Amino acid sequence: MRKTLFVIYLLFLFSNQGFGQTQSIFKDDFLNNNNAWLTKEASDFAAEVSDGNYNIDLKKEGDAWWLWSPIAIDPNKPFIYRCEFTIAPNSKKGVFGLAWNVENADNNFNFAVSVTGQHMVFNTKDGAYSYPKSWTTSSKKVEKGKAQILTVKSNGSNYQFLLDDAVLCELPYYKFEGTNSVGFYVQNFIDVRVNWVEIVQDRGAMNVLSGTDLDVVKKTNLGSNVNTVYTEKKPVISHDGHTLFFVRSEDPQNFGVDKADDIWFATVDDQNQWSKAKNVGRPVNNKENNSCIGVAQDNSWIMLKGQYTSDGEYKGSGFSIASKNGEGWFNPVNLTVKNYYNNAKYQEACVSPDGNVLMFAIQREDSYGNKDLYVSKRLPDGTFSEPVNCGANVNSFAAEIGPFIAGDGKTVYYASEGLPGYGDADIFMIQRLDDSWTNWSNPVNLGPTINSAGWDAYFSTDAKGEWGYMVSTENAIGRSDIFRFRLPEKAKPKITCVVKGKIINAKTNEPMIGELTFNVLETDSLLGKIYALPSDGTFSMVLKEGLQYSIDATYPGYLGERISIDLRDVKESVEKEVVMYLKPIENETTVELNNVFFEENKAELHYSSKAQLHWVRIFMEKNPETVILIGGHAMVSGASEKFNKKLSEDRAKTVYKYLIEIGVDKKRLKYKGYGSSKPVYSGTDPGQNSKNRCVDFTIISK
Repeated sequence: MRKTLFVIYLLFLFSNQGFGQTQSIFKDDFLNNNNAWLTKEASDFAAEVSDGNYNIDLKKEGDAWWLWSPIAIDPNKPFIYRCEFTIAPNSKKGVFGLAWNVENADNNFNFAVSVTGQHMVFNTKDGAYSYPKSWTTSSKKVEKGKAQILTVKSNGSNYQFLLDDAVLCELPYYKFEGTNSVGFYVQNFIDVRVNWVEIVQDRGAMNVLSGTDLDVVKKTNLGSNVNTVYTEKKPVISHDGHTLFFVRSEDPQNFGVDKADDIWFATVDDQNQWSKAKNVGRPVNNKENNSCIGVAQDNSWIMLKGQYTSDGEYKGSGFSIASKNGEGWFNPVNLTVKNYYNNAKYQEACVSPDGNVLMFAIQREDSYGNKDLYVSKRLPDGTFSEPVNCGANVNSFAAEIGPFIAGDGKTVYYASEGLPGYGDADIFMIQRLDDSWTNWSNPVNLGPTINSAGWDAYFSTDAKGEWGYMVSTENAIGRSDIFRFRLPEKAKPKITCVVKGKIINAKTNEPMIGELTFNVLETDSLLGKIYALPSDGTFSMVLKEGLQYSIDATYPGYLGERISIDLRDVKESVEKEVVMYLKPIENETTVELNNVFFEENKAELHYSSKAQLHWVRIFMEKNPETVILIGGHAMVSGASEKFNKKLSEDRAKTVYKYLIEIGVDKKRLKYKGYGSSKPVYSGTDPGQNSKNRCVDFTIISK
């Protein structure tokens, strides 16, 4: 019966000229309470979501209640907001209505009907009431015990207020804040059952991701090792895809007041089995709401929401970094973001893979809606710039939620309650078009196999884009759970390479700590520095496709090692494993510079040789007492030894002069030419003989 009535009513509504709408942007049949309606049981008031209804029972004369859910209506476009309700026969003089623009009980818009046959339209602002339409006898009466439909309609110029098919009144349109919530109003003795509630509004055409592999996306609940009857949200997967940090609320093991949000983590093995989630503990979690917003590429630190005191307690709004300390964490170090403030109740943030850009979902004076996406860049002094709005192209009239910057540093995923979608909030993808961080591609909805009719948000992915992680209320164990799925090709970030490696002591064959420096090989420009973990010597770094890179491993007292990785022609995201050996420095140790080249019979450095000589400079900086002898060599050829000796000495001198030019103290450098007397290759293959056209260095004092 309910469905028949609803279809007939739709035909009536869409036949009204000037009020036609085309898209249901929100519908709640109250089969669950995923939209977080107020539930309460008291002697004078009760509210519950049960058996496909929202039951509200107000048992006290003179009382008034607002019950709302954070669902947004775009105030700039026509809309229909309606519900089907049934007032119980025992309700003597109660009032029921629709509320919108609800910020709280003191700030809202309302259309209400009474069981005594009247209606009114009233608004509250900071607790003060105004009445665009005071109590007026209705042409259509409330019929107790019968399902009826209450409607607010706007065409942008006027409001219509209806009970079933009867227009009770019309008023000029007055604009409201679309960032606020919708809900219900009850007053006096009333027992009412809300059967469904819906918002219809044309948000425009959806820009939906295309691709045949989208049709086979299967979201998988991470299961009871991660998800519980409590609330799981805000997942952040490490770049290597093995560690998941997330927020859990209400768990008895939490540290917060009323068991507020704590950070938890779980790991996944190669068989896709998840470990039992653990609370990260003190000092990262404290009495306030805590959340992780980013993980270092080498897993050595996590970025946190909030600032901390020296003893790990909450200091105030902002952001901080906690570095790994064995199995635990050091006390977080606070970050400074210039002129940071947030006018919204909630905030989310993320960090770029290199740690140099923060992206926020916050509300500020120049916001387009509730929460917008903003960016803040690291400054030379280590602080971050004042947040800059990412622009109208990516921000809507409503809330943007939970941004995540992918491993390529260009792709951003976020949820929006205002962009055209399939449910209350949908996940979208955008691409950064330049280095301004305010020029973006158009948002693309990830489609109906990823987004649902419910609330979908908090997306993250590993650097390779293999798995997508998100929060959904659909088919959840608790109020919201974490799900993952194989990321479709067109939803993946740009191609990246995850470099995973280990530093080994070449003498003992044991893992060791060391500094890793990553450079673009062609220009020798620095990308970043990380450190191998002290516990096992491992490290991890994400590199973008299209370039050739060098990786230098160094540690004081050891000979470093340099390797190169060529990503100029890769066609898909890859993972590379490397092992780098560091030799303890000992006198008379000779190091061959295999990537320093000369033209035949010449002493001029080839351009590509300079990158390795910069590595020598780094080695000298790490070992400030070391003195080296640069040795030059020549090919075994028909030339006289006198010529070869002069040529090799000139080559050694060229290297000597270049090292001084780039900052090495000349007092720590000597050079010598060996001619062809100490060949690297002594065989008869002419093609291999060119290896003798080289230089090396020998440690003569450490």
